[in-house]
Amino acid sequence: MVYTLSPLIKYFGVLGLVPWAEQPSRQLAQKLYTFAIVLVQILSYALAMSAPLKDLDLPVSQLVSDIVFTAHMVTTSVILLQAMFQYEEFYDFCMELKSLNLRFQREVKVPANSLPRMRSLKLLFLGSASIFTLIPGIYMGIITNSYVGYFLYSLGSVLINRCQTVLLLINAELLTFHAELLCQQLQQILSCRQMRYNCILEGDCQRLTSVELLLSLKQAYMELYGLYNRFNALYGWSMLFIFVVMFLDSTVNIYWTLLSLSDAYSYVYIGISCASFMPQLALMLALCSSGEFCKRQHELIGSQIRGVSCALQVQKQSVHQGYSALVVEFSMQVEQDPLVINAEGFMDIDYGLLMSIFTAMVTYLIVLMQFGTF
Repeated sequence: MVYTLSPLIKYFGVLGLVPWAEQPSRQLAQKLYTFAIVLVQILSYALAMSAPLKDLDLPVSQLVSDIVFTAHMVTTSVILLQAMFQYEEFYDFCMELKSLNLRFQREVKVPANSLPRMRSLKLLFLGSASIFTLIPGIYMGIITNSYVGYFLYSLGSVLINRCQTVLLLINAELLTFHAELLCQQLQQILSCRQMRYNCILEGDCQRLTSVELLLSLKQAYMELYGLYNRFNALYGWSMLFIFVVMFLDSTVNIYWTLLSLSDAYSYVYIGISCASFMPQLALMLALCSSGEFCKRQHELIGSQIRGVSCALQVQKQSVHQGYSALVVEFSMQVEQDPLVINAEGFMDIDYGLLMSIFTAMVTYLIVLMQFGTF
């Protein structure tokens, strides 16, 4: 089963984000289902754009709503179409991740059955918040019959975009989890090598300083690097469009919140605006944090393998020559093959990107506030 490490991933198939069947014959039905969701989104977009405008006296506000709504629909279409045409690549990614997990359990002797509980709870919280924060807009649009722009038409699109972000987080956390396991093993090797009297090694320390373990870790790093590349290829365009639409939507909703606080709009719109931008900011923060953690783990792995190399220089008389050569090769591999999450080469997902987004948000909000009310 390809979803062994995270069984919840298969439920994203309800929204067409992942395939639910491994058999090629059943994948056709999945593709038709996903394409039907795309058609429904296009129909919703056409109906919304053909509906009569309620705020003819606020043309700029209407224009901004059109832009945000269009961005959401384009992002959803890109996500679903990319998922629909990359089923085989997705299964290859899942199987390679499972193979890496088995390597850690069987060769490295590390328990790695699932994510730590705190990470699982974090993902569960973000997923639940992404869904339940849609309730205020639904309540205002259906129960109170208040004007909420294109919210009801874009409800499916917003849900798909947020769930895709949660799916990205799950896979990114699985990758960083294995990078952390690799880092921990290298730290243990370094600790053993830095022992003052290292000529007599017993117990676990003898295993940690063996050529077999180091070779397994080197191969695990090579597989992990390939998984990061496959992850970037699978979700690169999705990440790019998601960050663009979240930046745009969050900026506009923060602006509308500020206008409501300044009595330009009714206070009832504060709830729906906050419920729109707060989950998106939380998802962007979580994804950038995962990317930053990945970069730091790569730097730490490089530091540790260099530390092992330095320790071998001190103990060169008691170290097998093949072990030293393997350490040098491992060090060069870590330096040349960085572990990084990026969106098709346009940007690396890390804290630097997050600060750039926040800086741009503040700049645009200052500019927008000069226009007063829409």
